[in-house]
Amino acid sequence: RAVRARRDLRLINFLMGNEGWLLRQVAARTETARQGIAELGSGEGHLLRRLARSGPATGCDLAPRPPDLPREIDWREGDLFSLAEPISGGILVANLVLHHFSAEDLLRIGTIAGRFDTLLFVEPHRSRCALVLARLLSTFVGEVTRHDMPASIHAGFAVGEMGKALGLSSDWSVTEVSHWCGSLRLVARRLA
Repeated sequence: RAVRARRDLRLINFLMGNEGWLLRQVAARTETARQGIAELGSGEGHLLRRLARSGPATGCDLAPRPPDLPREIDWREGDLFSLAEPISGGILVANLVLHHFSAEDLLRIGTIAGRFDTLLFVEPHRSRCALVLARLLSTFVGEVTRHDMPASIHAGFAVGEMGKALGLSSDWSVTEVSHWCGSLRLVARRLA
């Protein structure tokens, strides 16, 4: 069931266009990417490997380092809030992970975000349209994903909520856009 759920998540990411969008955003910020790219919730390192083509990359996850992850990619295993060596760099990326955090922890992530120049986050868009899309997709995914899709959408964000939940102040230029495939995409740049 876990293997099927991971495969389903890769399918959902593909259909939503999340990874492609994130990679294009990073590629458009070459100078910032050279300062380092950190990904929250890196899992098996699939996206992280692709991000590492644009600059030095660090993956953060509760899970251990994937055994086949290239050596040049840094890995921080453990609780994000108690890492021995805090993460920092040019770009902070999170793909479908923030909705798992409590309101208090989202504010803590907002504090960590202050060590970066650019934030690129994709989350489930809490909307009727996203729920309809999840229902349509449910026959093509496993039992775990059938449960997790609507639960994640309900835990997701509406336009304008993500930046506020992270506590991003006027020091940030924040843009949140919903995509027809059910995602909410945030780009935040720290102002000079």
